[in-house]
Amino acid sequence: MSVVVDMDTLSSAIESFKSKVLAWRDSSESSQKEIIRHTIPIKDVAIGDWISCQTQNQKFYWKNRESTLEVAGIGYADLKILKSMSGLDHLVQQIKDNIALSKDSNIRYFGTISFDQGNRGSDIWAGVQFGQWILPILELSRSESDYFLTVQWVWMPGYSQKRITEQVMDVLNNVQCDVEASLAECSRPTCVSRTDMPDRDTWLSMFYRVMNELRGDKLKKIVLTRCLDLLLDQHINPYLLLNLLSQEDESSYRFSFELDNQRTFFGVSPERLYYREGNTIFSEAIAGTRPRYHSKLQDFQTQAELLISKKDGQEHDYVRKMIESKLSSLTTAGEWTSPSTVLELSTMYHLYDLYKGKIKESVTDADLIRELHPTPAVSGYPTDVALNLLESYENCSRGLFSGVVGWIGADSVDFVVAIRSALLKEKHLYVYSGVGLVSSSECEQEWQELELKVKQFLEQIDF
Repeated sequence: MSVVVDMDTLSSAIESFKSKVLAWRDSSESSQKEIIRHTIPIKDVAIGDWISCQTQNQKFYWKNRESTLEVAGIGYADLKILKSMSGLDHLVQQIKDNIALSKDSNIRYFGTISFDQGNRGSDIWAGVQFGQWILPILELSRSESDYFLTVQWVWMPGYSQKRITEQVMDVLNNVQCDVEASLAECSRPTCVSRTDMPDRDTWLSMFYRVMNELRGDKLKKIVLTRCLDLLLDQHINPYLLLNLLSQEDESSYRFSFELDNQRTFFGVSPERLYYREGNTIFSEAIAGTRPRYHSKLQDFQTQAELLISKKDGQEHDYVRKMIESKLSSLTTAGEWTSPSTVLELSTMYHLYDLYKGKIKESVTDADLIRELHPTPAVSGYPTDVALNLLESYENCSRGLFSGVVGWIGADSVDFVVAIRSALLKEKHLYVYSGVGLVSSSECEQEWQELELKVKQFLEQIDF
């Protein structure tokens, strides 16, 4: 339910919520499952700063590329686990059924889906769920220029009202409301050691093996990744680092998900898997890369080179073909909205195309995710051939890198391909990057592209 009041401060809204929670505890139990949700409009607050200063566990942050939606949450009012892609239909239906319990159309579940399953080569991702989707207990959000604070919880007959009350009150009692006072000055971290996984020699060997495959008839494109293990001299706040990355790149999605007490996955991705509003779907093809120099002449020349590059055009075309072929059976009136353009980011340029269509009546979001994920932009083309080869070529699991992050709402969803991302585990920052290889790829250029794609992370660290 939504309460229309004069704009509250964070602290006054929290106190109002506490009264509502205690009143519910003392009320008669409902005989039906429901989501109890209270929302209060509040004065504007820097949401990224707010989540950065929260000391509780079970946090997340989301901001879309257009900066029209920004959300941070604390606590789990509900948690849905995805163990493998085979459970995707059940997961999506569970979330949809729960959302239908609320009359508030702004309710959303936020979550993740991994690129692969398993822990090849290291224990970085050991114990992390293949996917997890959460409805937060406390949610601070901004829609356009309007700010809201929401508290919510799930009730089912047989649950303990006392236990739920304790969980919600624990979150409310430990919220930091004085953002400016809570944000202490932080020194820049220093990198104590850097380990490339795989190292340069191993990656080069893998590159040449892959090139032999690309000269054959089956494989047209494959995406090889690398992970940098940066051991830092101090524990860092991933939300503060994400804030710095966001300031550098306003044209990307910003996201962060706490996976457990020790690990947080976060990033600034330019790539949308798809957005759906009602039955209208938008998907994107992004591939091909050039560095950005922040010089008008150099950048003009760089964009022109990217648009006419045979290698980059070929790589990009495979992504377009896959999206078009997959969505043609699931949509009607599907089309690319314009010729290929250049997407401008803080440190690089990409080729970009936007696809728009109308999904057929029987098509679900589980169908769309299953068909589109992973795209050739992060796997290869044909996708099944590339994925089989990656099982043997890549010795380390990608985990959530190049997986899916996003949200599911009442009649809309927004999913992002989790690139330009990193995993923070204690003092280790694992920064991932990948490059798309086709038959005309050149080894040294691809290695430099791997470096370019982690540049924005490395710029926040002293070496």
